[in-house]
Amino acid sequence: MSTRYIIANWKMNIKGDEAREYAIGLEQYLVNNPTQSTVVLCPPILCLPSISSVKPTQFSLGVQNFYPMDSGSVTGEHSLAMLDSLNVSYAIIGHSERRILFNEDEDSIARKIKYAVEKGYSIILCIGESREERELGITQQRIEQQLQVLSSLPKESTTPICIAYEPLWAIGTGIIPQVDEIATCVQSIKKYIDENLDQYSKSIYTLYGGSVTQDNVASILAIDGIHGVLVGSASLQLDSFTGIIGKS
Repeated sequence: MSTRYIIANWKMNIKGDEAREYAIGLEQYLVNNPTQSTVVLCPPILCLPSISSVKPTQFSLGVQNFYPMDSGSVTGEHSLAMLDSLNVSYAIIGHSERRILFNEDEDSIARKIKYAVEKGYSIILCIGESREERELGITQQRIEQQLQVLSSLPKESTTPICIAYEPLWAIGTGIIPQVDEIATCVQSIKKYIDENLDQYSKSIYTLYGGSVTQDNVASILAIDGIHGVLVGSASLQLDSFTGIIGKS
C-alpha cells in the first residue's frame, strides 16, 4: 500500500452534477498519469452518490462527518452504515471547523474514532494549534492533548490512520508555516506515537494541511516524516488538484 496520501476536502462546496464531472475527470487523469500516491476525495455527503456512480478505481472516497452510531433518533445526522453501498472508506474526524463551529470536543472525537475504526474505515484525524496557542509557546502541548483521543483505538486495529497536522491559522488563509516549524510539529507527533501508540506506529501516517497549493506541495512533501497532504480550497478545481497530485 502507498504511504503517501493526497486527500481533497471539499468542505461545503461543489454540487452533484459538477461533482460527477470532476470525478470523471479525476479518474481519467489518474488512468493517464499513474501515481504511487493514494488519492482520496472527501466531498459533501450529498455528492457521494453521484461520484460513487462513476465507479472510481483510481481514487478512494471519504466522508467529512458522521454520527457514531448506526441508526437512532439523531435528527439531521447520518451514520457510516448509511454509506455502505457507496464504497466510502475514509472519514475525516476532528477538523477544526467542526471543533469550533459545532463544539466537538475530545470525547466526541474519541467516540467517532472508535466507531469508524470498528466499521472498517481509515480515519483522517485533524489536529493543530491556534495562532494564540503558538504565540504562547504551547503548540506541542496542544498537539499532544489532541492526540490523546487515539487511545480509543481498538487494541487489535491495523487500519491506516492519517494524522493531519493543520495549524488553524493556516487554514484557508494562504499563510503556511515555515518548513522547520512543520518539521518540529511532525517530530512532536512522531515522539508521541512512539511513546504512547507504538503498537499502531506502522499504520499511522502524518499529513500536513493548511493552504496547500501546487506551488508549495513539493517542499511540504520533502519534509522528513510527512506522508502526504490534506488539501482544501486548492482541491475545488480539478486542474489545481491534479497539479498537486502530479507533484507528489
